[in-house]
Amino acid sequence: MTSSTSTSTSLPSAHSQPQTQRRMNRLPSPTSMLLPKALSLNNKGVSLLAKGNQDNAAAGCFSNALVLLNRVMQAEEKRASHDASSSNDDDGNDIKLKRIPLSGFSSNNGNNDDDDNDLHEYNDSFIYKKAIIIPFHVQNGSLLMCSTTKEALSIYSASIMMNFGLCYHRQFMQHQQPAYKKKARPMYNTVCQTLQSSNHIIAMRLRVVALNNMALLPLNDVQKNNNNCMALQELESLLMVSSSNKIFTEPSSSFRLSSGTIKRMIMNIAILSSLNNANVMYRTAAAA
Repeated sequence: MTSSTSTSTSLPSAHSQPQTQRRMNRLPSPTSMLLPKALSLNNKGVSLLAKGNQDNAAAGCFSNALVLLNRVMQAEEKRASHDASSSNDDDGNDIKLKRIPLSGFSSNNGNNDDDDNDLHEYNDSFIYKKAIIIPFHVQNGSLLMCSTTKEALSIYSASIMMNFGLCYHRQFMQHQQPAYKKKARPMYNTVCQTLQSSNHIIAMRLRVVALNNMALLPLNDVQKNNNNCMALQELESLLMVSSSNKIFTEPSSSFRLSSGTIKRMIMNIAILSSLNNANVMYRTAAAA
């Protein structure tokens, strides 16, 4: 009898591989196939936004990226429910984001991510103007430089939605058409809802910039003004936490907000709160 022999290739131990790579090596389709496509579409959309005249094409990229990312999140949720061993093996500390200031919000066309260049002054208020790139790298079929925890996927989804909101917000500023405002506000609101229960430092910073921009969009009716007041209250609450423990300004991770940015956002709250109070007083007087 002829004995069968098999040839095996010696592989490095799991402990010798980076944590993120080990996790991605275990990921089946559609995650390993769709997540790089989703992130690539987001980054392409940001590149189009940075050019300043291709907002519609950028919106298409963000829309398609969200569709793919939603499929990834559903697949990961289903996989986790069927496989107890698929629980996340990191705490999300490897979530990295890069930001690019958009030229349509100011005269600065640079690609620098300096922390003192976060806001654009517009009508005596300050708009957060940086689009978000999600860095990743594919090597030998593995996705690197990218976390795949449930929390990370939520942050990526919110980042794409934030870019979507910036796209429409800039179009509203340029064309003053209410349709763009109506599209931008739900995007910012979805960012806040997606990250509402997360205490991750990047999630909290994303909520702050989304709330800031949502509060700056003009409103026309009482119900929306009430929603705007709620957004201002939530923004104020988050910023007061920031002032006490510096969770937004410390340079411990990507997406740092400078102390100057925080101060200008607090100025927004003061200005917008005064305007809202004046509107309430006007409506009360008119109804008397």
